[in-house]
Amino acid sequence: IKDNDIENQKELIQKEVDKGIDALVIAPADYEKLTSYIEEVNKKVPIILFESNVNTKENIKYISSDNYNLGKELAEEVIRNGNTRNKIEIVKSKLNSSSVSEMIEGFYDEIIKSNKLVEIIELSEDEKDIAKEIENIFSKEEGNVIVAFEPNILASIGKHKKYYIDIKEKEHEIYGVGSS
Repeated sequence: IKDNDIENQKELIQKEVDKGIDALVIAPADYEKLTSYIEEVNKKVPIILFESNVNTKENIKYISSDNYNLGKELAEEVIRNGNTRNKIEIVKSKLNSSSVSEMIEGFYDEIIKSNKLVEIIELSEDEKDIAKEIENIFSKEEGNVIVAFEPNILASIGKHKKYYIDIKEKEHEIYGVGSS
């Protein structure tokens, strides 16, 4: 989750501002915690927010896909594939990204129509703990459908899936949104 670390992102922004950049395009890691910092930087350098917004009243340009609809379409895919037999687990980081929140909302609004239980599992920030938490998710009998909307979380889940298929002989279906 280091790629989206709030303090790391602030340092990177400051380095670019110190270099004298003309503008900055950024996908904020957190909707709330970066708001005042981005507002402050935007007074010095024009900022364009990409894919995730911040909680601001200021006129900061924002470009994004329809994250709510993306989540909804992923839920439709899960339903279309008949993968609503057990609890659906949405796995996310502790970061409060507007794009992830919108995708989860769209997914939840659609999947709930199938009358299935949805659990949101928030992973810790420590890499060692994340591995154990993902291991616990795969160990559950009832969680056959796992959904992730953050590329780094999806990658972590993918790393662990092979072990559980090969060693534990458990089947889990994984759905998510990645990046390329």
